[in-house]
Amino acid sequence: MDWDRKAGPVSPDYMERRVVILMIKKIGENWQIYFSVLFVMTGLGVVGPILHDIQVYFKLESAARTSLVISVFAFTRLLLDIPSSFLTRRLNLEWVLCWGAVLVIAGSLITALAPDYSFLLLGRAVAGGGSALTIISAVVMLNKKADSQNRGSLLATYQAFLLGGVSLGPALGGLAAYAFNWRAAFWTGCLAGLLALACNIGLLRKPVNGESRPAVRDDGECGVQNINNNSRLERTFWIDVIAVNFVTFVLLFVLEGFNNTIIPLYGSRVLGLEPGVLGIILGAMAVVRFAVSLFGGVLSDKYGRGAILIPCLLVAGIGTMCLKFADTTAVFVIVAALFAFGRMGNNINLALLGDVTPPDRMGMMIGINRFFCDLGLVLGPWFLGMVVDIWGFEASGIVVGAAAWLMAFIVWKFFGLGIPGRQSTAGRVENE
Repeated sequence: MDWDRKAGPVSPDYMERRVVILMIKKIGENWQIYFSVLFVMTGLGVVGPILHDIQVYFKLESAARTSLVISVFAFTRLLLDIPSSFLTRRLNLEWVLCWGAVLVIAGSLITALAPDYSFLLLGRAVAGGGSALTIISAVVMLNKKADSQNRGSLLATYQAFLLGGVSLGPALGGLAAYAFNWRAAFWTGCLAGLLALACNIGLLRKPVNGESRPAVRDDGECGVQNINNNSRLERTFWIDVIAVNFVTFVLLFVLEGFNNTIIPLYGSRVLGLEPGVLGIILGAMAVVRFAVSLFGGVLSDKYGRGAILIPCLLVAGIGTMCLKFADTTAVFVIVAALFAFGRMGNNINLALLGDVTPPDRMGMMIGINRFFCDLGLVLGPWFLGMVVDIWGFEASGIVVGAAAWLMAFIVWKFFGLGIPGRQSTAGRVENE
């Protein structure tokens, strides 16, 4: 029996319901951050369906030159990830989030009004900067508002809203272009940026930077606060950070590359699926990822980060290695579903990073982590495409599966199955 100071002894079921209610309340308190991310990602995603229209309008001769619309955005975000983390330490996070929305609006305006292709690329670069500021400041804000009992839930909800924006952007952009022209898609992105800015302005009335973190915390988190005063803790902290960032890079490098490159190419080249059928399968995968990412965060708060992330990585690895058996559409759908379900661990590695990082270093550590995320996103599709060209699709599935299993081993080795106490920097040092 637990004890409530007002009501006396209470049952475990009551305490569990109370924790769930408090968790829902905590998530509701952050709705402005979540919707800001949703609107920003919606505004940035409108470009996908109009790439061909852009190529025709500006008379671009090659697909490689057309793809610069995507590459310039990704490369700019990659370059600004770490500088953006410095801003989160020198400016109020709410203002950084606002400036991110402003850059998205400015980038959308430049692209919508672009007189030539160079101005359109400039607009995409500006929007890439807005993306970096938004994502890093939002993640830092959520980590500073969280503790070890709800960090997974808050970050999983963030991931779900981000995926929602990624899915909604192309749909709205395509509809706007169909109804008017390709420039209307960027005007839609500008409107989404304005909605994000409206959410962010509301946050200025309740700053996060000045909030005090919970006074009562477990030994692991108390120890994390004192890292700067203990060289042994400092060394172990950096080992943890390197491990998390290595896992992040490899997962984004191979898993996102598999999701964005191998599955669409295999479906079209090997199985001969029509774009409409392939789009339905990819859309269903996105829905599954959206759902399981929410459950993954909540379960990691209750049972431990590694206890959820490790099985998910093993399942994802099984899904990719089964690609060679996908000789029919039905089997292909099963493989895709296994792989998508294995993505339940989305953002748990980010929760791991938050568990071991003191608040005063949160911005820098998130910036470094995002840099490795974007580096993996930029290099992963190219690497896996090269594997397919040299050794074939079967080899790409084996490479991705082996990498996922290796990351599962690293998570188990460095962080175990539990939440802070077992996996925190201070907790492990004290047990040595």
